[in-house]
Amino acid sequence: MGLDPNTPVGARRRTIASYLYCYARTLELACAWTMNVPNTAFKVALGRKIGLDGLALERLGRRIAQMFSTGSNGAAPTAFAQWLDAHHAETDEGRISAVLLAVIDALSRSMTRYLANAHPGDEPTLLLLRSLQADLALGRETLAPFATTTFEAPAPDAEGARVDYAGTEPLLPIPSFPARPETAVLDPNTSRPRGLSIQEAMQPENVAAQFRRMYIEIEISAIEVCARNVVEFRTMPNAFKVDMSQQIWDEARHAELAVAVVTGYGFELGVLHYSGLVWTRHAMGEGLAERLAIEQCIQEGNSVDNAYSQIQLLRRFGHTEAAEAMEWLTADETQHAAIGNRWLLRLCGEQRDKYEAVLKTANEKIQFPLSPVNRDLRELGGYPAWYVDALEREIEMRRKAATAS
Repeated sequence: MGLDPNTPVGARRRTIASYLYCYARTLELACAWTMNVPNTAFKVALGRKIGLDGLALERLGRRIAQMFSTGSNGAAPTAFAQWLDAHHAETDEGRISAVLLAVIDALSRSMTRYLANAHPGDEPTLLLLRSLQADLALGRETLAPFATTTFEAPAPDAEGARVDYAGTEPLLPIPSFPARPETAVLDPNTSRPRGLSIQEAMQPENVAAQFRRMYIEIEISAIEVCARNVVEFRTMPNAFKVDMSQQIWDEARHAELAVAVVTGYGFELGVLHYSGLVWTRHAMGEGLAERLAIEQCIQEGNSVDNAYSQIQLLRRFGHTEAAEAMEWLTADETQHAAIGNRWLLRLCGEQRDKYEAVLKTANEKIQFPLSPVNRDLRELGGYPAWYVDALEREIEMRRKAATAS
């Protein structure tokens, strides 16, 4: 006998399924919008919203599994789903913000109704919804300054006909290159600043310049490539989308930290110069495995080694705030490498030869520089011990070759 949807648990489960649908759709919509809007400050705001959506998706998925349901990706009232579909092609940040604010308000009202009809046996959901309402308020605070109009979204918990999440709902197409402000300048040399001595590099204006480059070259670009992964590989399980959303959230915070360091030295971001290498390298990957190898496992993993070595240097020259920001960035980037390794190994069936082959191909494609290996960080980043051994041998071979020459 199948589960009765009309029991008290069944009715509550149906509402949680509506929330799952809502968060899955807004996460994907925001990822598509992130690549298509030019304002980098708005990309950061969307990145924060995506992170909150990912947290909700993970927690709601866990809760619905405890209510006689497994593997649900959500189902929502037809009117609500059609309303979201009708707004998928928005490209103006003021209207996009208004759409997301309307969804936030509709969700919050629905959760209030749910809480008002509480049952003692449903305490885990009640605690979860109170937490989600706080996150919705934070999302509203983040997006409200960008809104230029208002919308009213249908109730996500309405009775009547419903539609299941299918992963084929409309989204804006992935651009060949993410949108940038009109004032931004494409400059292939941006990621390769001129050689400076340590003393020169540690001058305040050059430290500020380093963080300015990080803002547009690394943090904004990482938001976009992870958003692309969500949109392009929609058939991946929610756990993958949650991991990508958490990295997007991290990168958004990193962008804000970079701005704080720049302004802390009395400078402004000014005209942004960008090379776009993070996006173009990521696009070289054929399939998700290579994309993860390029971005998370190589670009971020190799960069973590170098970034960690910069922390003490910044402190030695008195750049305390910059060092603290770099330390938080490095901690997060280590976890991004762990995300990449976790999913790459899974995609490779945990087989060493396939894992090594993907990384070898990715390395050949992007030729990303390798710094002296920090074994502790590599282990935290989920790299197999035998792979770290190989990296250390490669570094030693290069050192000997350099000494011999």
